[in-house]
This record gives sequence, structure tokens and C-alpha cells, in this order.
Amino acid sequence: MQPSAPGFPHYVFLFLKRKPGLTDEEYRNIRMHLLSDYCHVTKLKYPQAMDIVGIASEAGLPSRRSEDFMYLDASHWSREDEAKAKELCYRS
Repeated sequence: MQPSAPGFPHYVFLFLKRKPGLTDEEYRNIRMHLLSDYCHVTKLKYPQAMDIVGIASEAGLPSRRSEDFMYLDASHWSREDEAKAKELCYRS
């Protein structure tokens, strides 16, 4: 989600359905990695983004819920960061 005003953060919302058989730790690890990947790709898609906030939770209405949050300070974006984001973005 793009900011409502210049200087405000960009937001990434991720709702991920839990696959049967995954432990809480496995599911949250997968979800957090995806959230991180999406935040990095957001910087690639929106180069002006300096602050990116990621929020993740389960999809649907499960009986148990958890949330993950992350903050990406993209003000010190390096060539390596850009290469990583491009790799993530164009991965099949």
C-alpha cells in the first residue's frame, strides 16, 4: 500500500493460509521470510520508499491467530539489496 502522504511509510500486508502439517514455528518462519521478500520487492517497485512496514497474519478466520511485523529501513539501499530484490522479483 502506498503512503497517504509524502514521507509516510509504505505498507505490505500478507495473509497466508497455513498448510496442514506445519508446526507453528515452521509456518511463522515461512511467513516471515515471505514478508521480508515482499518488503524488499516493494523497494524495488517503489524506489522512493524509505520506510517499509510489513504486517502478516493467517488468511481467513482460523480459530488461532498470530501476527508478524517487520520494518525495512530502505534509506541505505545498496546495489546488493537491489540485486537481491530483483532476484526475488523475477524468480519463477
